[in-house]
Amino acid sequence: MKRSEKSKYSNFLMAGGVFALGLFMFSAPMSAYAKEYNIADGSIYIDAKNGAQTISQDYKADNALDDDIIITGTSKDYGVVIESGDGQTAKVTLKDVDINTYQNKVGVPAVRLIGTGNVTIFIDGKNTLKSDIGLAGIHDIVDGKLTITSKTEGYLKSSGGQNGAGIGGGNNQSSADIIIDGNVQIEAYGGVNSAGIGGGYQGAGSNITIGGDAKVKANGTSKSAGIGGGQAWAGSNITIEGNAQVIASSDNFGAGIGGGDGAEGSDITIKGSAIVEATSYSGAGIGGGRNGNGSGITIIDSAQVTATSFNKGAGIGGGLNGTGSDIIIGGNANVTASADPEGEDDKNGNMYGAGIGGANADGMRITIGGNSVVIAIGAKNAAAIGGGNEGNGTNITIGDNAIVTAQGDNYGAGIGGGRDASGSDITISGKALVKASTLKYGAGIGGGRNGDGINIKISENAKVYAAGGKGTGGNNGAAVGSGATDSSAGEEKVDISGLYTGGFIRKYKPGTKIEEMTDDNLLEDPTYGNLKDPDADDPKPDDPNPDDPKPVDPTPDPKPEVIDNGSNPATGQVQASDSKKSDDENVDKKQKSTSISKLTAGKKSITVTWKEQKAKGIKGYEIQIGTDKNFDNVIKRVTVNKTKTTTKTIKKLSPKKKYFVRIRTFKKKGSVKTYSKWSKVKNVKVK
Repeated sequence: MKRSEKSKYSNFLMAGGVFALGLFMFSAPMSAYAKEYNIADGSIYIDAKNGAQTISQDYKADNALDDDIIITGTSKDYGVVIESGDGQTAKVTLKDVDINTYQNKVGVPAVRLIGTGNVTIFIDGKNTLKSDIGLAGIHDIVDGKLTITSKTEGYLKSSGGQNGAGIGGGNNQSSADIIIDGNVQIEAYGGVNSAGIGGGYQGAGSNITIGGDAKVKANGTSKSAGIGGGQAWAGSNITIEGNAQVIASSDNFGAGIGGGDGAEGSDITIKGSAIVEATSYSGAGIGGGRNGNGSGITIIDSAQVTATSFNKGAGIGGGLNGTGSDIIIGGNANVTASADPEGEDDKNGNMYGAGIGGANADGMRITIGGNSVVIAIGAKNAAAIGGGNEGNGTNITIGDNAIVTAQGDNYGAGIGGGRDASGSDITISGKALVKASTLKYGAGIGGGRNGDGINIKISENAKVYAAGGKGTGGNNGAAVGSGATDSSAGEEKVDISGLYTGGFIRKYKPGTKIEEMTDDNLLEDPTYGNLKDPDADDPKPDDPNPDDPKPVDPTPDPKPEVIDNGSNPATGQVQASDSKKSDDENVDKKQKSTSISKLTAGKKSITVTWKEQKAKGIKGYEIQIGTDKNFDNVIKRVTVNKTKTTTKTIKKLSPKKKYFVRIRTFKKKGSVKTYSKWSKVKNVKVK
């Protein structure tokens, strides 16, 4: 560092009352060695340049060579500066550190990163960082990459002061090239107007990667994303991969993952075996902040994602007034995307967001394929998949072996357009299984209320269950086609010229919810295709549902279960059900099971209590809720990833209805689960 650059930080280095600059300039280096440095003894400056790493701490160390620096201790007066030069990587371990400069030392961050090289911070033990106003907890203004990892296991809670990110930029500062991996647990909390991980106030967050076995909880406050942009700035090139577990949230207007208020969220990828929950109010769960578009969002491999906007935004796509576009879900991904799942918009009269797509804007170029399982729930006036309120849903493709449940509310389509908007260029093909419904006026697949359904094709071996919305005076929305108006019913419009004999469309009475799609509610006989599948034999004519898997739960619990790791809770999640698996697959009859102790009926809910199973290797429990004792119609599957948990409340059930419940244990090796036999079935009637 040049003398002029050092003087820039002289106040920081003099925090302990010692003028350290002269020591840096004139002291001879010592031989390299590993040593612990206690932050209570004074401010620490680390410099990696010319192939060597040195440390200085008041009179305790003086330009000492040390390539294995360990910082410990507690301080409210001192912080750490890490500088790295071109092509260099500074490496520092934080071990049981507690640094809190908030309102103690003006302008002093707990950890400041500067220079043009890279910095790697190893987390060991339990660490807490809290910076002063305008600064990030780990204040990242280095030009290179910041990597946070752990050699064994470590926990870090990092909080920014007002206008500072938990990890990333400070006031008016962007942050880029952040990598979190290894077996590290991190909680990152942005100060007011700042992201948990990413940009500070009016700063962007980009090139952020979370992978390995990292467990991350990130919260953005007041118009900022949990992971991504600070207030008014974008979040882009964000990747969550490996076995990472992430909970990302925005208190208001920013996306859970993506853009801050008024900014877009783009090029967001979730892959591998990552488990992600992202929530927002008015921003998208994943995508744009309020008034921001969400684009280039990809969820693939075996990723499990729950994305929710509780007020006005889309679950995945645009924030309020933002479009949702170029969204891809594939592989074996399991995705639940909800807009207003608890009805808050309905109460407030503000209903805009699609489950996947736009929010008060268009949803376009949405592709769902592979073996993915997708549940989408739209707010009133919006489609479940497609356009938000007054937003068109266009270029929506569902294919391969995808299983899709799309539940619209009122006026928007299940798949297609929002209120007063069209659904166009919608294609369902392959062996996809799709259930789409809306409650009032809109089409099950096609246009919203007053909206047309244009160029809708169902082909090959696709199986489609659809119900339009119920209107007044018999003016109902089409099952597949256009939405209704106050004076006319929606027109059924669908091209099935490419539908094989193994594919079909089953249309249900207007207003039929997905969980009510039974033969009793069929509107007409199923429509089968006329073409022979060149690659398969025709199904038997008397089999209306060939190879039809068990239905997907349309209303999963929106909150994940947190894995208990003692004093440092990591993130976790109740896993979404894998509807493709047979209940008899991977069953070991010798594996220890459990039994239901009690069922307690609540208002639209059941509380299940069972006996803890302590046998070696048991990792958790799977609960099934069905409408019959043979479980031919399973409407909910819940996985509990914690053996000590012995109670679970299943919500959003139909009132005054009897449900049957059973439970089993599971072991897990890699990605493969082995199940015990089911417990005895018990039943209860919901209040």
